Amino acid sequence: MARLGKILALTVLCALVSGILFCSQVADEPVSDAIAMTFGDYMSGGITADMVMTMAAEGNEYQPEGIHGAEFGTAGFLGETERGPEIPQLVTSYEQYTMIFGSHPGRSYMPYEVKGYFDNGGKKLYVARVISQTAETAQAVLKGGKKNVCAIRAANAGEWGNRVAVKVLQGTNSTESDPTFMLEVYCFTYGKFTSLKSGKPDPALADIIEVYNDVSLREGSPYFYQDIINRNSKLIRLEITDGDDGGLMPDASGNAIWLSGGSDGEEPVLADYIGNDGLGGNPATGLRAFENITVISTLYSPVSCLCDGLDQAMIKQCETLGDRTVILDTALNDPHPTPWSTLISSYAACYTPWIQVTGPDLKDVLVPPGGFVAGLYARNDYVKGPNRAPENEALVGVTGMERELSPQARKALSIRRINPIKEVPGIGYVVDEFSTLADLTDDYAPLHFRRYVNYLRDSISTSLFWVTGREWTQDLQSKLKLSIEDFLDREWKRGALLGSTQIEAYYVKIDYQQIPGGVGIQPSVDIEIGVALKEPSQFLVFNIRK
Repeated sequence: MARLGKILALTVLCALVSGILFCSQVADEPVSDAIAMTFGDYMSGGITADMVMTMAAEGNEYQPEGIHGAEFGTAGFLGETERGPEIPQLVTSYEQYTMIFGSHPGRSYMPYEVKGYFDNGGKKLYVARVISQTAETAQAVLKGGKKNVCAIRAANAGEWGNRVAVKVLQGTNSTESDPTFMLEVYCFTYGKFTSLKSGKPDPALADIIEVYNDVSLREGSPYFYQDIINRNSKLIRLEITDGDDGGLMPDASGNAIWLSGGSDGEEPVLADYIGNDGLGGNPATGLRAFENITVISTLYSPVSCLCDGLDQAMIKQCETLGDRTVILDTALNDPHPTPWSTLISSYAACYTPWIQVTGPDLKDVLVPPGGFVAGLYARNDYVKGPNRAPENEALVGVTGMERELSPQARKALSIRRINPIKEVPGIGYVVDEFSTLADLTDDYAPLHFRRYVNYLRDSISTSLFWVTGREWTQDLQSKLKLSIEDFLDREWKRGALLGSTQIEAYYVKIDYQQIPGGVGIQPSVDIEIGVALKEPSQFLVFNIRK
C-alpha cells in the first residue's frame, strides 16, 4: 500500500508539472493565436451603430457616448428578375430569393449571381428588381355566367404571370348573407410550365400554391378580397373594374383559368435601373431606393458593363454616401477591357474574366464574377474584418473561366487597375488582386483601405446621431472626442491600426465653428480623423461633419 501511495503521489506530481509547463507554453504564445475570434465576434455584443440608432428612435435605452461598429457585409444587387416587387427586399438565403423573385434567369444573370453570393459567404442581401417600362402585366377575368365579375392580374409585370392559373371553388363558410368563394392560385416555374401537356395545372408541379378558403366581393365582409388576397398574396391582385358586376359570384367550376398577356418588354434602359426617388407618394425603386438603405456596404449589378451610364451612376452613389463601394465586371469576350481606364474612383473595383458555373440544367454557363466576389467580401468582413483583403480565398461554385490569363496578361490588367481571377492548383479559382479604380498612386488604391475607412466613417457618423440638436459645450466636445478615441483604440488593439502606441496609430481633431451672424443656426462641427493603415504615423485622413 505504501509503495502504491508513492506511485500515485509521483503520478499526480508529474501531471501537475506537465500542466504547469503546458500552461507556460500557452501563456508565451500571442493572444491572437490562443483565441480564435472572428470580426463578427469582436463586434461589441452584436450591437451595431444602426441598431443603436433604431433603439433610440423607438424610445429604448441606449448609451449615447459609445461608438458602435456599423453593420458591414450587406450587399445590394440591382437587376432583372423573373418576378417580384420593385421595392428592394431583404433576403438571407438563395431559397428565400427564389420564393420572392423566382429562379428562371431569362435574359438576366441575377439567379446565378445571388446563388454565388450566398455560396461564397454572403448573409444579407437587398435585391432591387428592375422592370422595363414596356413590360406588361398578365391578367384574366372571372365570370358569373356570361358576365364579368372581377379581374385578376399578376402582382407585378412580366412574362412570369402567364404561368399563373387560378381555380374557383365553393367557399368554406359561404352564406346567403355573405356569399364567398374559394380561390386556389398556382404558379409554375419556367421548366415545369413548358412540360404541361393537358393544359390543366397539376398541383404537384406548382412552384408556389396559395389557397384562400373564403373570398368575398362585398365590402365590410370579414373575407373582403382587399384584406384576404390583395394584402397577402405574393402572386395576384383581385379588382373590380367599371365593366364588372361585383354583385355576382364567379362560377365555382373548378376549371383552371390561366392569366395571359404578361411580357418582360424590351431590355431595360438606364432610367429603369436608376428608378424612382420615392417622392410624390410613389415608393423608391431601383438604384435610388438603395440610397435609403444605410446598411449596404457593397453595390452590384450584373449589367454594369452592358447598360451605358449605370457604372457611373453606381459610383456616384458610393462617392456621395461614403459608406459603400461598387463591384464592376468587364464585358464578355473582351481581352483588352480598356474602357475601365477612363473611370477613376477609389469607390469602385473591377474584376475579370467571366467565370464558368453549372446551370440548373447541369450545363456549363458563363456569368459575370461580381456576385461571387461580393459574397467573398461579405465572408471576409465577418471573419477577418473590412481592414483585411480576402486574399487566397477560393471562389465557391466556379468550375472554370472564360479564358485563362497568363502572368503577362494579369500584369497588364493590374496596370489598368482591373483585378484578374486565376486558377491556383490545390486551392481553386481566386482573385489575384483587390485594387480599386483609383489612380495607382492614390492612398486608396488598395481596396481594403477604402472599405475599412468607409466602415470607420459609417460607424462613427451613425453612432453620433445623438449630437444633432445638442447645445455645444466644451464638455460635449470632450465626450465626443473621448468616444471616438475609445472606438479607435479598440480597433488598434485588435491590430487593425498600425503603431506601437496610440499616437502612432490614430488621431482625432474636432473643429467647432459658429457661423457669424447665424442666430438660431446650428454650428458647424468638423471632425478630422487620421488612421495608420500603411505605416505607423502615416495617416489616411477623413472628415465627418455634423
